[in-house]
Order: sequence, then C-alpha cells, then structure tokens
Amino acid sequence: MPGSIPGANLRAAKPGDILVVYALGVGITTPAQTVGTPAAGAATVAQPVAVTIGGVALDPSDILYAGPVLHRPLPDQPASPRLRSARPRLPAEATCRSSSRILEEMKVSVLALLAAALPALADSHFQIRHKAPVDIPVGKGACDIRLRVDQDAEVTVRGDQVDIRSRSGQGARDDGSVCSAPMPTSEIRGFAFDVKDARGEIQLLAEPSSRNGFATVVQILDKAEGFGRYHFRLTWALSADPRTQGAGGFIRNNAETHQGKGSGEATLNQEAATPLGPVTIEIDLTGKILVAFRVNGGQPLLFTGTVVSHEQNRWKADTISAERSLHGPMEFTLDGRGNVNNVTLAATDGRDRLQLTWNRR
Repeated sequence: MPGSIPGANLRAAKPGDILVVYALGVGITTPAQTVGTPAAGAATVAQPVAVTIGGVALDPSDILYAGPVLHRPLPDQPASPRLRSARPRLPAEATCRSSSRILEEMKVSVLALLAAALPALADSHFQIRHKAPVDIPVGKGACDIRLRVDQDAEVTVRGDQVDIRSRSGQGARDDGSVCSAPMPTSEIRGFAFDVKDARGEIQLLAEPSSRNGFATVVQILDKAEGFGRYHFRLTWALSADPRTQGAGGFIRNNAETHQGKGSGEATLNQEAATPLGPVTIEIDLTGKILVAFRVNGGQPLLFTGTVVSHEQNRWKADTISAERSLHGPMEFTLDGRGNVNNVTLAATDGRDRLQLTWNRR
C-alpha cells in the first residue's frame, strides 16, 4: 500500500501481478529440509496451500510456488532457514476496491495459512519399549505413555508406535513409555483410557476402531512454561482365544483337556496377589500347551507354550504369558483321572517377576 513504509516506492497490486507472501510454520516439504539450515534448492510444501485475495480464491495454477525461501532470494536479503514463501498471481477477477482493503485481505489470507500450518510445526515418532507395567489387572493388556510436553500436542498411538504432532512450543519427548504388548490392530475389546499424571489438560479425542486404523488419539493442552510431565494408560481385554494372541501353533481340535477345581494366586513383583480360580490345561498332539486360570471379575489369565518333559503324571512346559512379555517354566501334576492337582510358575521378562501357585481343593 503506497505510504505504508516511509521512503519506499510502493504501488497497489493489480491483476496479473505476482505477489510474494512469507509465512512461518507451513510444515514439511518435499524434498525434506534440514531444520536450521537455509534451503539449497526449490522444494514444495507437503500440505495443500490455498490463497484468497480480494475475496477471490486463487486457482491452484495461479500459485506459482509454495516452498522454502531459497538461499539468497534477493541480492540484499539474507535467507531465513525457517521462512517459507508463496508466490500467488493476482487473478483478473480481483477487484481492487482500495489498496488498504487488499492489504487487509492479504493479511487475513496469510494468517489463515499460518493457522493451517501450525500442527506441522514439530513432529516426532518413537517405538514403545516392551515391558509389562507392574500394576496392570490380570487379563488386561496395557500401554503406559509417559511424555514431556511443552505447550500443546496431539498424540497418536497405534500398535507399539507413537506419533506426536506438537502444535506449539518445543517438540514433545518420550519419558519412559512402556507396553505389555502392542495394542491390537484388529478387533479390540474392553478399551479404557486413564490419566495418571498431567500438568495441564489431557483428553481422549478418538478411541481405536476400524474407522481410524485402530489408532488412539490424545490431545494435550499445556499453558505453563517449559516441559510438563504427562502419563496416561491405555488398557484392553486380552482375548480368551489364544489364537488371536499368537498361541504358537496350538491346535484345539486335536488337544486333550485337563481341568482342576481349586484356587491359587499370581503375584507380580511386590504387588498385591491376584486370586485364581479353576484351571484348564489343554495339550495338543504336537506338544503345544494352553493354560487358562479363571479370574473373578476379569478375563482369564492365559499362558501358551510347549511341553518340554513328561514323566508319569508330572509335566513341565516352557510357557509365555498371553501378552507375550513374561516367560518361564511351568510345572504341573495330574491325578489318575487326568484332573489337575497343582501348578507352579516362575516367569520374568528380565525385570519383572511373576510367581504363580495353584492347588486343587
């Protein structure tokens, strides 16, 4: 707009002119650019770019370039490694009612570009470490997501992968996230979301389902300065059918079944013991084994594995828990009728230890 910058020779834009619009935070480009380094060549913004001037939306063909500012865009202008530019051509349909009106509408357009680009300011990705949280209920799978977040972020969890989109502030960081097993990427039952620790606001935006590729989406809003700690837990029911949990080749239709009415308990580390009810042990013709303990008010506690020795009514099997984190030898005995007399198990994942004992009444 003429007169808006003292000493500068400016004129109002007219149809056919090429305008240069500078903006920050328009996200990733193709090819990718190194943060903090001026662009060595042209690149295109990955997200769609839309421009309106004078109330007229530009045809995509009129946006001649949308990407990083090149190393030296003008002889007397140093490059900024974070600056992006869009070069729209003023359409013939734009009515130049006044220079100030066009300038106002151009500001609105630039602000709209900035707002649309903010979600792509900083992205991060990591794989969750496999380790069973110490206090998860029996029959449940769980992921404890622990993060350090500066201002606002959107967190997506799928399987054992986490993607974080930082909407403002510095990029969020993993702070020791663990999963007993990857979250199911097919049917998921008994899903629950529980906030354990938060400095600001945290809310569930989307539960995992077939509509979103079984992704859990969580929003974090933090208005305090610096990084804040956040911890939320995702839990789900383990399937009662081990074939959906990777049973290691167990074939039910050629298996012999042994049952026992009794009681026992399973203790993980120093946590309170989980009472166990009746047990069912199935062994197929190839020596694959499935063991299920009934748990009051919860899903069965499941183990699968392979028989490694058998002498009269004494059996020993190499077993792993259904969430595939705790591994160890299980020993059990049967009576003359094939009923289960007792079961013992000591299992670990290298850090956590599970002790299980069960006896027939």
